[in-house]
Formats: sequence, structure tokens, C-alpha cells
Amino acid sequence: SYFAAGGTTDIDAVGMHSSPNPNNDVAEFMMGSVTTGITSVMKQYGLSSKPLWNTENDWGSDAFLTEPDAQAAFVARDLLLNWNVGVTRDYWYAWDNNGTGTLFSPTTGIVEAATAYEQVESWMTGAIMAPCSLNGSTNAYQALYTCNLTLSTGNQAQAVWNTAGSLTYTAPSQFTQYRDLAGDTYSIPSSHQ
Repeated sequence: SYFAAGGTTDIDAVGMHSSPNPNNDVAEFMMGSVTTGITSVMKQYGLSSKPLWNTENDWGSDAFLTEPDAQAAFVARDLLLNWNVGVTRDYWYAWDNNGTGTLFSPTTGIVEAATAYEQVESWMTGAIMAPCSLNGSTNAYQALYTCNLTLSTGNQAQAVWNTAGSLTYTAPSQFTQYRDLAGDTYSIPSSHQ
């Protein structure tokens, strides 16, 4: 009703908050109605040219997602998927919140998810990303994701993850190494798997 009443005239950006359903606490929810609904309203009211910002983003309560590896994976996938759906600014909630999206604890320091955030941010800074592919899947929650990037150095990179269980992935032949979310770099085997 605010937009219908002419409230769009002074808008510089459209802000949203996103937290996944605690019963399906995965970053891939960004590929569904959370952004398609907002972009539909933006289009309806002539705001399609305005940037979309995610001004509060997290995995929800730390009680919903307790495993450190799962938290790190969530952060990495979430940053890439926000970018993939057109979010131009993504603000994590919260660095030192002791119950929601915690990236820092006064007792243990920086957590694994914070390191993953730092790694993915470094991949994204100055890079260009092509739309992520679900590699033939029509289900965002059961897919092999590949996101191709041209890094700020001009080098090609690819972020890869699978939401449908274990999978052997064959990396394209131009790639000779991979980096994990801890920042460690490994050689890709000659089989490229």
C-alpha cells in the first residue's frame, strides 16, 4: 500500500531481511520465493532498476544449525546465492550475536563460519559471476551447483557444491587446484575428480 500510494519516488534501494525456515535451514532458500516475490513487487512499482539489498541475513538461531562445518557451508553458499539472485549488498547478522548467525564468540574467538565468510568474500571482491547453474536439476534443494567467476585478477574460478548427497565431481580441465572454505589450497588430481 505504501508503494501504491506513491512511496516509490524517493527510494534509492530496496531492502529485505532473510532467514531460512528453521525446518529447512539451508542457504538454497534464496533461490525461491524470498527473492522472486520481492523482485515481482519491484517490477510492479517501477523499481526494477533499483538495487536490492539484504540488510539482515543469517542462518537463523544457532540452535537450528549447530554443526560448525554446516554453518561454514551455509555462509559460503548464502553469499554466492544472494549475489546470484541479484542482491547487491548483503549484511550478515551478526558478527558477535551469541544466538543468531554467530561468527565470533568472546570465549572461542572467530568461528569456522567467519573464516568461510572471509574466503568467499575474497573470491567475490572485484569478480564477475555468471548465473549459477543447477546442472539440469529443477529442484533448488537437490542440485549440483556450479557458479563460474572471473576473478579480479582475470583468472577463472568455479564455486561448486552439491545439496543432494555425495557426488563425484569432474572439474573442468582448465582448473589445476582448489581452495576450501578454510583457505587451504590443494592440487586437483590428474583425473580432475
